[in-house]
Amino acid sequence: MLQRLGARILRTRVPVPVALPTDAEEAVPLTAHDQLTLDDLVHPRHGRDDPRKTHAPWRTLVGAVLLPGLLLLASTAALLWALPPLDDTLQWRDSYRNHSNVNVFERFEIRTKDHSARATFIPLGATLVDFWVKDREGEWRDVVLGYDNTTEYLTDKRFPYFGAVVGRVANRIAHASYTDPKTGDLVHLPANEAGRATLHGGIAGYARSGWRIIERSHDRLVFGLVDDAAEGFPGTVDVRASYTLRSDPVRLTTQLEARVVPSSDDREAPTTPIMLSSHVYWNLDGFQAPERGRGTGGSARDHRLWVDADRYLETDGELIPTGKIASIERDSPLDFSARGGGGGSRGAGSAPTIGERVDLPQAMGLCGTGCKGLDTALVFSDSARNVSVDPVVVLESPSSGIRLSIRTNQPALHLFTTPTRPWGLPYPVGLARKASHLPHGKAPEQCTAEERAYPKGGAVAIECEGLVDAVHHAGEEGWGDPWYTPERAYEWWSEYELSTFDS
Repeated sequence: MLQRLGARILRTRVPVPVALPTDAEEAVPLTAHDQLTLDDLVHPRHGRDDPRKTHAPWRTLVGAVLLPGLLLLASTAALLWALPPLDDTLQWRDSYRNHSNVNVFERFEIRTKDHSARATFIPLGATLVDFWVKDREGEWRDVVLGYDNTTEYLTDKRFPYFGAVVGRVANRIAHASYTDPKTGDLVHLPANEAGRATLHGGIAGYARSGWRIIERSHDRLVFGLVDDAAEGFPGTVDVRASYTLRSDPVRLTTQLEARVVPSSDDREAPTTPIMLSSHVYWNLDGFQAPERGRGTGGSARDHRLWVDADRYLETDGELIPTGKIASIERDSPLDFSARGGGGGSRGAGSAPTIGERVDLPQAMGLCGTGCKGLDTALVFSDSARNVSVDPVVVLESPSSGIRLSIRTNQPALHLFTTPTRPWGLPYPVGLARKASHLPHGKAPEQCTAEERAYPKGGAVAIECEGLVDAVHHAGEEGWGDPWYTPERAYEWWSEYELSTFDS
């Protein structure tokens, strides 16, 4: 109808003056050429005399509807092709959300009552994404690594398990399989590390599954997850992860509990291995250089580390334990005892820095064939320690004056000093730093490609856990019992105390 109305308007003649108005007392008459020109402008010839039909409706359809539609479909197809396929990445029966009752990418914060610290979590992986504490000068520092965009905890194919709970079995299982101790059957698992081993529970594991929020207060969060025979592990396991933040000094207490769910029929519930851990990466400087000239700052290589361990798990070139629990040699890359008797509750004392140890020639191969650094499990010295009082790890930064003391009921820890790619690669190939970890006062666009990515040795993951690959060494001396049933519950506990010191 609008087109017919427009055509009628164009066919309507408009009176044209016979002369142009001027400032002169008399009008200047139009020439014949001027009259034809004006007449053609007001009434175009093709609108009056050309009987051919126009194709305006078809042009409008193609230009305004079909072409943008095709471009939208092409853009959507390209985006879907670029994203990792969820079915390949996450093999949960009900997708990665796993019946979570909240948005799994939403941030949930807890604080101490005196506002001396705050920690933020997301339900995907029950993950610690930020942990803000004050340094010796009273300035805030975010001391854990992660992503600013929380959806990257799901989509980044290089995912290093930033701050997540890992399981059903943390760390590595050789040959991506084990023999069930009760039935003698071979249980096959996803070979998600180099096609040869199962790492941190499989393709998705607990780190890329949505957890429910069960309890929430200003200083406490409790997450829940139902692992219904995921990744090939037998049986159903009900898991809880609780985080409690206290002050004076700041203490983040983490508890991981798991129980095998009895069968709903008369069948006996299967036996399953369980070994959980919290996979937090620490940098006590928040990657910031000191403002008052104390130390170099910025990298975990400069942190002093004390560990109450005298043995370690010997591994092959693919980081699979050989079955030997070997002694740590004095002044070797794995010796983080304090020279001169320091360490423990008094701090790291005269313990070495991480850089001093990983730079030793003997550190070659401790993170795999051809790799220099640590990706190694250390076994604690005193199994009879008071786990609620005695720290087994002390990490401290002379630059920020922040000290981390760890207590745990676990028999070992795994140290990963970030020696491998994509650590150290420039942005955007490398792992992007959070905004809180960019050089102080710089916006992302002002930073170099190296400043926008996490460097090699910039952080250290400290994973308190049982002995790696215990499913293949259960029954051997010192390896413990990794098997669980409804009659035997799994309990994991670690406390991370943050304080300041002056040295």
